[in-house]
Amino acid sequence: MSTDVRIMYSKRCIIIRFISQFKKQNIMNITILLIGIGSVAAFIAPFFLFQYARKDKSLKVQKELKKVAKDNGLNITECDIWDDKFIGIDPAENMIFLLKDINNKSAYSTINLNSFKTCKLQVESRNEKHIRVVDGIYLLLKPKNANESDKKINFYNSNTDMSIHDEMDVAKKWEKNIVSAIIP
Repeated sequence: MSTDVRIMYSKRCIIIRFISQFKKQNIMNITILLIGIGSVAAFIAPFFLFQYARKDKSLKVQKELKKVAKDNGLNITECDIWDDKFIGIDPAENMIFLLKDINNKSAYSTINLNSFKTCKLQVESRNEKHIRVVDGIYLLLKPKNANESDKKINFYNSNTDMSIHDEMDVAKKWEKNIVSAIIP
């Protein structure tokens, strides 16, 4: 054999030996790495799927609810959905559209904001062993006519809702929306 052929042959052997040793030494590490990646993916995937399904459901529900509001003569431009409740506003009519799903039966109501002079966020709570427990979150609308009673928009009620999520944030947002609609 010539020297060039021997060098090429020996380089080729060295490369083959390196690859086979690499495979033997690292096959276990690669297997462990793949198992780890698979386990993490299997653990995290349900959270992403749940969020995607929730967002998709929320968009579908929002579209359906806007249709129901439109059927009642309202054009909802801003809305929020939480738990089984929906709130939206038609600024042209100065109306609030509320919908609550009770045992798969929808109950809706409308509130004419022109009949009210103030809106205030109310939080009912109690202290239990040095912990503040929230029993209710709602907006209290005071009517212009003193003979009419106050109107409550419930965002959370401990008797009917299982737990608090983002109800406080939604209630604060809608307090601002309603106040700006009442006092232009």
